[in-house]
Amino acid sequence: MIQNVTRFMLRQFDHEWKLPTAQTPTMAIPEGLWINPDDTQPLGHPSGSPLQQLFTWNIKVISTCPNGHANERELQPFVLDLVYPRTSSPTGGIVYGWRPPADTGSPKPLGVLMGGPRTQFTEVFHATVEPQQSMRLWCNQCTQYQIQQQVKRCTVVPPVIVLNCAVKLTEDATFWAGQQGRWLPPRLAISLQNGLDIKPFPDQTSEAVESTLPPHYQPYRVVAIISEVKEEGKSGHLVAHIQCQDKKDTSPQWYVFNNFLVRKTTEAEVFQFGVPWRTPTTVILSREGLDTEAAQELAQLPCQVNPRVLITPPQPGRETQAVTVTPEELPFTKGTLCALDGEFVMVDKAQFEVRSDGTRSIIRPNRLSLARVSVVHCQGPHHYQPFIDDYIKTTVPVVDYLTAYSGIADGDLQPSTSRKHLLSRKTVYKKLRYLVDAGCVFVGHGLTKDLRTINITVPPEQIIDTANIYRFEDRGRYISLKFLVWCVLGQSIQQLSHNSVQDAVASLRLYEEWRKLD
Repeated sequence: MIQNVTRFMLRQFDHEWKLPTAQTPTMAIPEGLWINPDDTQPLGHPSGSPLQQLFTWNIKVISTCPNGHANERELQPFVLDLVYPRTSSPTGGIVYGWRPPADTGSPKPLGVLMGGPRTQFTEVFHATVEPQQSMRLWCNQCTQYQIQQQVKRCTVVPPVIVLNCAVKLTEDATFWAGQQGRWLPPRLAISLQNGLDIKPFPDQTSEAVESTLPPHYQPYRVVAIISEVKEEGKSGHLVAHIQCQDKKDTSPQWYVFNNFLVRKTTEAEVFQFGVPWRTPTTVILSREGLDTEAAQELAQLPCQVNPRVLITPPQPGRETQAVTVTPEELPFTKGTLCALDGEFVMVDKAQFEVRSDGTRSIIRPNRLSLARVSVVHCQGPHHYQPFIDDYIKTTVPVVDYLTAYSGIADGDLQPSTSRKHLLSRKTVYKKLRYLVDAGCVFVGHGLTKDLRTINITVPPEQIIDTANIYRFEDRGRYISLKFLVWCVLGQSIQQLSHNSVQDAVASLRLYEEWRKLD
């Protein structure tokens, strides 16, 4: 799944970048990012969108029929799927990707590489980029289908290489698990001077690599590995190992991202694949010596959300408590206070495992989806009034509306039956994204947890969580919003069900009361 997502996302981002209506700034990739002036063959795509220049290969495909007629075409893939050795050829070489042709039952090799009993990663990589195969194809000159010899020749290597491990068969998983030691080298050297040549390179500092690198070779290093971790008899999940480097630190540090757990790890652990419970899915390599500032500029895409996204006119026949934002109120300034609260529905129930001693362990937790979000003015003429109070159209089946805790009832999220102010998830998230990028400060109760469930990142300095400011540091328990409102404000809320507008206003009043006591 993650491999298909990777390919789709790169293609989709590139497509949206090229749209004439896209409000994306034109960004010129510096020459040093994709070409070494000393090379006669450039490493990197010299034209196209920034995504093409960073990720796209250029591969020439040459198909030759038995009569000698040749046909050429070019491929520009963002991602390559690794091709593994299947069996030994009659000549004793390593055969990559046996595939029976259409007219016979005998297998034909996709590129035979002579080698010993241990296959090197560089051999697999080379056979993936430039395979040779026999295929039944149409020949325009012969006007008939022919068994043609097809070869691929690489002409451009991108600065950032994305490899899908494509472990689809049991033999592929066994192949990875059977590799002892550091089979995937942390660094590679690639050249196109006399055809594609890939070789492992010693794990040294960048300065040492540059000083000992053969002419016309460019150094690459592995910067990220995504793997599936799976216990026997259980469903697996994805874990990412990512290499991060501080500007002041000369030695990069590896981190493992396992759901919400992030910790430092060793390089030996990152490149250890000889275990049955870990299967690699994606490997990303980056060219050494890329212009750091240029790469950071590409990574920091500017906010393009139009402030007018907050101006949502009322929908006829739909209920809403929101006061429409006027153009005169835009744009919001940095530091503007906004009280936020969200309501959620369950789209996937938790899965448990019952042990022999009767205890239960969670295999997969409940999965919640945002169903309603309310954002309230914290000052001005519309103080305590919401300017966002939107319900989100559901696109997945809801297994539990959690009505007692969310106030959402069956039918509230379906456009055909709902009388609520329904918007698409994308529109609602664009509103929240604008508020975050504008520097607004959010007030709410249990806000940190809500933002995590909403799946939106907000800088800590833009979060004021009343669950934290009304909590004793020496006690681990948090106080509920309902009790705090009764105790501090002398009011009663959440009598029948929850209401996100009411909860947002209550958290705002608690914060204002805390400011008076502070």
